[in-house]
Amino acid sequence: MGGRVFTEDDVRDIVSAIAQPALVSRGEIVVAVNEPWLRERGFRRADVEGRSVAERLRPEDRERLVERMLQLDDNASLASPIQTIATNADGTVVPIRVCTSRLPSAEPPDYRLALVLADAPPGLSSAFGREMLSLSADLMGARSVDEVRQRTTRALERAGLRARFWRAGTSDPAVDAAIAARALEGRTPVFAGAEVEAEAVYVPIGDAEVLHVEGPALTGQHAYAFGFFGKLVSTALLDVQASEAARRKLADTELVLQIARTTAESLDLEVVMGVTADSLVRLLDVKSCFILLYDEKANVLRGGASSRERRDVVKHIAIALDDPVSIAAKAAREGHVIVVSDTKRDPLALRAPLVTAFNETALAAFPMLTRSGLAGVVMLDETNGPRTYSAEWIDLASAMVAQVGLSIANARLYDSLRQSYDEVAATRAAMVKRERLAGLGELAAIVAHEVRNPLGVIYNATNSLDRLVSGSGGSPDGATLVGIVREECERLNQIVGDLLDFARPRQLALHPEDIGRVLGDVVEALGAQENMRFEVTIDS
Repeated sequence: MGGRVFTEDDVRDIVSAIAQPALVSRGEIVVAVNEPWLRERGFRRADVEGRSVAERLRPEDRERLVERMLQLDDNASLASPIQTIATNADGTVVPIRVCTSRLPSAEPPDYRLALVLADAPPGLSSAFGREMLSLSADLMGARSVDEVRQRTTRALERAGLRARFWRAGTSDPAVDAAIAARALEGRTPVFAGAEVEAEAVYVPIGDAEVLHVEGPALTGQHAYAFGFFGKLVSTALLDVQASEAARRKLADTELVLQIARTTAESLDLEVVMGVTADSLVRLLDVKSCFILLYDEKANVLRGGASSRERRDVVKHIAIALDDPVSIAAKAAREGHVIVVSDTKRDPLALRAPLVTAFNETALAAFPMLTRSGLAGVVMLDETNGPRTYSAEWIDLASAMVAQVGLSIANARLYDSLRQSYDEVAATRAAMVKRERLAGLGELAAIVAHEVRNPLGVIYNATNSLDRLVSGSGGSPDGATLVGIVREECERLNQIVGDLLDFARPRQLALHPEDIGRVLGDVVEALGAQENMRFEVTIDS
């Protein structure tokens, strides 16, 4: 059963859709019965539902049928239906065949679908009857439309028949479209060929699909069997289509939540746009998505981010907002969605550079508009042929693009605030530095005043000492020591001057300089170097 669990509402829908007399029980109690069963047997619904399934059977068959209803394995029951006698509301008895199929429930006991069949019409093989009955259980486990079609055709093949599904508006040499149309219009099987020995039967499936069956011994007497068969397959298709739609809706909801979480949790513009582009591709089922951001200063749309297919090239895109052949620029200028279902038939798309560059066959451009104005454009495209964009698709895409625009606006605002905070921090640092330099300047002035005064006294004293030691009887060593003191005083004075220059920087004063002297000083400073010889030639 493919792991599916059925509710009471499910089994009521299933049994009501079956054209053959049928009922569903749980344990011995009848849960639901369809109108064909009530009409054929003459009972009211209140006389059957909620009562024992074996009440109106002959006593010798009750135990066997109840055992069948309660057993877990339903394979044998489909191949060997119970032959019994049932009592109608008017007291008459009729021979019937009962085939059962298990429908798992959340809690035991499981539901049992029972088909009440008359004898097979002449010419209908028992193999076909068995396959038709087994298919009723087989289709319950199908998980997709393709799986329903595959299980249906395989069941008919096992019964010695050939089958194919055909949809209105398509071409198939083996299918007569006129006969198929008659079957769809009358909602009943139509047999092609002679009355007694038909070549094929066209069984309507839903509103636009036909099951075309070929094989031996097909006659109009089989109409009721193929009618039931068509109802069975149609019900299974509707069931899996509803399940697929529910799964798609759940997947879409999860993607929407993922986008919302990403945009809410991250304020990094690159992260927001990258995750959003990939999510939009999956959510909207498109080939690729790229986001263009509006540069207001340059009046240009610039590539911001893209889904994986275009991530390497989108950064190089730059489109002027007044570009006359750009669909993105047109959507931005006009402020509304532009959809091109077939680029080969659209005059503007034929001239658009990006359409040619990316081999786009269909596209949609959505402007991102925020309270502050245009934020950019989201482009969604196809490369596998034309595409028709439904109103529901455009509404969903527009809603998601609006969310993207809001997220981008928030991320940009965050970046702007961060830059402002950085500027404020830099300004504060500069102010602190200036205050420190000012304090250092004051300190340097004090130090210069307090140091240079004693230095001046010491320097003047060295002049007097120099005269004393250089006179008659003076000591050469004393002259040397006085010279050392004078040089150190000059060095200390230079250090104080450098301190003042650092604390209170002076503007550079440009003046001519002897280049020859400067180069000579450099060579002298380098001194002798191993494996290196200097030769200086200076033009006069």
